[in-house]
Amino acid sequence: MCVGGVHFLSLYTILHYRIRVCQCSITLILGDFARGGAKPVRESWYGGFWWYICCMCKDYPHRYQVQSHSGGWALGRCKWCRRTEPFRDSSIGYVKGKQILPTSAEKRRFLRSLDIPVSRNRWDDSEVQTLIDSVKEIGMNQTAKQYEIPVSTLHLWTKGLSPFSYNPTKYTKEFKAKVISEYEKRKNFRGVAKDFGIPRSTLQRWVKQS
Repeated sequence: MCVGGVHFLSLYTILHYRIRVCQCSITLILGDFARGGAKPVRESWYGGFWWYICCMCKDYPHRYQVQSHSGGWALGRCKWCRRTEPFRDSSIGYVKGKQILPTSAEKRRFLRSLDIPVSRNRWDDSEVQTLIDSVKEIGMNQTAKQYEIPVSTLHLWTKGLSPFSYNPTKYTKEFKAKVISEYEKRKNFRGVAKDFGIPRSTLQRWVKQS
């Protein structure tokens, strides 16, 4: 229905096109459309439906605007707080009638592919415990390499748990000077640390102390 150039979604349209809305009343949602303000945006594919939300719904504090990416992924960015959240752009499949949801590891891998920093809240508690157990067994550097996580990040979570204590005399003064000189040329902590086989946190400390 169109009144004065403003389009309204009817209940038939919502049901016919399998549009799932949030728990706000239908009147409120249609009012949002009439004001031309908080239009519902795609949040996630779940249970065979695309879910839509409005910005006034208390049940959904984030209002995600979703952009599709390659590999079947989409990146949602909250219009209010700018939080980013990865979603599957299509259904992965079902097991016993329930949709298969992407794991935390898959979400982190997708975020890293876009050069988006991965914070602690992207890791489940069970995953962090696995990292802690690994650090206790094989040390911080080997754990970081095995699980593809920066040593500096792992150090914050597991400080003091590694069986291998830090040796300040491990690197010579000449080696440190060479590494710092290379960093001054390139201004790239990650790349220089990788080329010289040292933790990024170590390089950052050397540069700060120089």
